[in-house]
Amino acid sequence: MSWSENCIIILRNMIGDNGAVPTYSDDSLEKMLVTAGVFVDVDAGFEYTIDLSTPDITPDPSSDQNFISLICLKARTLIADGEYRNAARTALSHRDGPASIDTRARADNLKQVAKDSADEYARALESYNFGDGSVGIGIVSPYNANELYH
Repeated sequence: MSWSENCIIILRNMIGDNGAVPTYSDDSLEKMLVTAGVFVDVDAGFEYTIDLSTPDITPDPSSDQNFISLICLKARTLIADGEYRNAARTALSHRDGPASIDTRARADNLKQVAKDSADEYARALESYNFGDGSVGIGIVSPYNANELYH
C-alpha cells in the first residue's frame, strides 16, 4: 500500500468516516493529507517535497511513522476546524411562541472537537520537536517521590 492509502485509512478512522457511505471521498482526504503535509513539513522540519497539484509527497514517507502520524493528526485538525466553521456559519436560534429551533449546540460541540484535535496535534508535535524525534514517546525512569522531599 502507498502512503496515501494507509493515511486515508488512518484518517477515516480518526474522524469516524468509515460508514457504508463515507462523507469524504478518498480524493478529498488525500488532498487534505497533502495540505497537512505542508504544515507538518514546516512545523517539524521534515524534508519532503509536497506537490499540492498532483497531490503527492516525495520521497515516499510510508516508512516514516512520525511524519505519517503528524500529517494524519494535522489533517484531522483541519477537517474538524472546517466542520466547526461551517456549523458556526449556519448556527441559529429562533423562537416563535412555544416552538423553538436552536442549532448553536452543534457548533459548540464541533468547536470543542476542533480544539481537542488541535491540542492533540500540538502535543504530538511538541513530543517530536522536543523529545527524541518520536511522536508519543516519553522518557520513563525509576521514580521515587520520597527523594524529592528530603
